[in-house]
Amino acid sequence: MPHHAAEAVVAAQAWMQGARPSPSNEARQLMPNRAAMLANLVGGPGIFVDPLKKPPPRPVGCEGRLLRSPVLSSAPVDNLAYFHRTKLFKMANLTQVTHLARRAHVPLAYQRARTCAVVGSSSKLLDAAEGSLIDASELVFRMNHAPVLPELRAYIGSRTDVHVDPIQLHGAFGSINASDATSSQIYTCTSNHDYPGCLTFSPKLSSVSGPHDRRTCKHCGARVLAGVSERWDRTFPGLDQYARALMDSTKMPKGRFIRPTTGFVALLLALHVCDEARLFGFGMSARTHCSQYKFAQLDEAGRPFFDMSRSDRVHNYNAEQQWIATATRNYTRTTLTCRDLPLVYEPGDAAAVVAAPALSAGPADGPSAVTAVAAAPPPLGPS
Repeated sequence: MPHHAAEAVVAAQAWMQGARPSPSNEARQLMPNRAAMLANLVGGPGIFVDPLKKPPPRPVGCEGRLLRSPVLSSAPVDNLAYFHRTKLFKMANLTQVTHLARRAHVPLAYQRARTCAVVGSSSKLLDAAEGSLIDASELVFRMNHAPVLPELRAYIGSRTDVHVDPIQLHGAFGSINASDATSSQIYTCTSNHDYPGCLTFSPKLSSVSGPHDRRTCKHCGARVLAGVSERWDRTFPGLDQYARALMDSTKMPKGRFIRPTTGFVALLLALHVCDEARLFGFGMSARTHCSQYKFAQLDEAGRPFFDMSRSDRVHNYNAEQQWIATATRNYTRTTLTCRDLPLVYEPGDAAAVVAAPALSAGPADGPSAVTAVAAAPPPLGPS
């Protein structure tokens, strides 16, 4: 790595041993460990390997609410050092972590968009023909490679600029949308079990393709377009932790599974890179209890209807839906901004700094340099 990268690593490790930000008063509605972690990520110094290549400034009014970067490739080294200290990455060398994080590239890592459409998979998407509104957005986000079916484009739109998929499902999706050749691929890493794989991961080009079901995408083969592979990244682990913090803040029972859904992570990603994020297909439909639009069929008049036996009742969305319902005022608002996120760190508050736990002495980039004497930051939650 270039010499300035090594200097950034040393500076980040020095910051980890010094005084660090504490949560704002508003952040105290979150669980203490989550609030402390977010304050460190949001209020950190922002040490970048290349000062000329970093995410754009956070919009006015959003300081103290947004992570420095929601994706790994443009995350500052001090943010990487924070999770390196928790041993999340399962690598002893922070320089190696920094190198692997920076291998990917997506335009949204360094550019902001004015308007974005975050298109969920709920059958609510078919309650109104808003496909033209979706396609009019500067960026269109879709999750789990939800198919853009031609007969439903009046409802679901036709474009996809950002695919957001779980890292575990890489290669499980076929190339469904015509816009894939110019779209970006973001893989979500939402469990400590996803590492170190999320760091060492690299998309493999493959011409293998096979028959697939356009609705369930079973047997899609491992077809990945070169255009997608050249524009790929992984979510920064702080984005997953931010999603969990928002879920915790609702006080809803956690149940057995607490891993955020891909849709919730995609919404949070959009709130970080878009001035305005408009929601489509979030929440339950007023007309049907079927959860996903891809199971729709058309009647003789061309109207969508559902075979209720195909309804998906696997996931528990209570905490996520409660947060979204509150933020949208029970879905009476469709557009969210970064100001709908909590203020987790008060910018410019010199008093909101606490001494960091001491770290044992050791080589600047060796294992002992990241072994905490006091309590370490909270690790990722269970899957």
